Amino acid sequence: MRDITTPTLHIDLLTNCCHSLQRGYELWEEGQDSNNGWLLKEAVFWIHHGIELALKQLLVQTNEFLVFSDVDKAVDKLAKLRRASPDKTVLDLFDEKDAPLSVGFKDLLPRCAIMLNLNELAENQVLQQSIEELTRYRNKIVHFSIRLDIGKVVRLLAEILTPLIRLLESRISEPFKTDCLPKIKQHVRNTEVLAQIFHLPYEPDPYFTGREEVFKSMQDKLSSHGCVFLRGAAGWGKTHTAIQYAYLQSREYKVVLWVEADSKYNFFNSIAGLTTALPVTKHTKSENQINAVRSWMRTNQDWLVIINNLDNATDLETVKSFIPLQQGHTLYTTRLHSELSEINVVSLPVLSIDEIAWYLLLRIQSPDLPKLSLTKAKASADWSVAFEIAQMLPNDPKQLKIFGDEVAENGLSHCLSDMKENI
Repeated sequence: MRDITTPTLHIDLLTNCCHSLQRGYELWEEGQDSNNGWLLKEAVFWIHHGIELALKQLLVQTNEFLVFSDVDKAVDKLAKLRRASPDKTVLDLFDEKDAPLSVGFKDLLPRCAIMLNLNELAENQVLQQSIEELTRYRNKIVHFSIRLDIGKVVRLLAEILTPLIRLLESRISEPFKTDCLPKIKQHVRNTEVLAQIFHLPYEPDPYFTGREEVFKSMQDKLSSHGCVFLRGAAGWGKTHTAIQYAYLQSREYKVVLWVEADSKYNFFNSIAGLTTALPVTKHTKSENQINAVRSWMRTNQDWLVIINNLDNATDLETVKSFIPLQQGHTLYTTRLHSELSEINVVSLPVLSIDEIAWYLLLRIQSPDLPKLSLTKAKASADWSVAFEIAQMLPNDPKQLKIFGDEVAENGLSHCLSDMKENI
């Protein structure tokens, strides 16, 4: 009788990670090509699993005990095992009845961000937020029910891939770079096709503070009415707030556009300029460019257009009539009052003293650390100094930015001394 060799499969952490990521993005590609939500459901599972294993691999490369939720318990348990059998390894811990648990995904991101100094995974970073959204999809699929928006899942997984690869390429050990990475990278070209059109004149502000209630009100009104007017006096930070909102809500839109509307001429000139960003037929005449953009807005969805500085009442109806409300969302920044329906208005208040002090503390924080929350800012040893300065500063976002640069360069105490000397 012929001997039959039983096949075995050796699955270590890194090869397991590579397999899951490769399989996930294969299913992602098939799912988006066929518009098949069931394939995308599988892609969510595989990619989420691959990310979890990749982050654990990064921890293990630093110290294999970091992969356990209770590090001390894992160390003590392995010490007891080795007293009975010196050849025991960390892997043997998982076979014990009272085995220490590996770190859960909820704690995995902050552990990697802090212990490995991975700023990409720090709180409020784009990659961190994208992975957390993927986790919410995964948890709802596994534990409950979900209405899966195929377009959003396709864009989310596309959004994750490139920054994830960039992070792992710089940190993870071989053979990821030579074996796994090229197989995953073949999908990058396809994700770049899906990449959002983000036509904004400014980058997000890493020191932006406050405005949570304003953002919530803006989101509610956009969801219910399709447009919102962010109203405030000159210099109160309307443009700054609109920019930050666009970045915070970026995953909700395929396209984000910026249009200046301080005059009717500049409005239509900005509209015509959008042809360089949008997938429309290119024209040389301004009138044809404007018509191409208007046609695109009427035949596409999931866009946000920010109309900045619509302050002239005589231009209001012209601008409003140009934008089709049914297809996307429109965010206006304005100083207009009586001309607007209050149902669509969110008023922007001045920054509170707490928010100004919080901002000043962020300016002296190391950029490698996760963004300081207001609660932690108030517990900081520097809070009293920052608060005292905040009480002396004019409530002007532009002036605050200038003073923030000075604080970042010279420190809080030095700036406070200078202010007191000049009183």
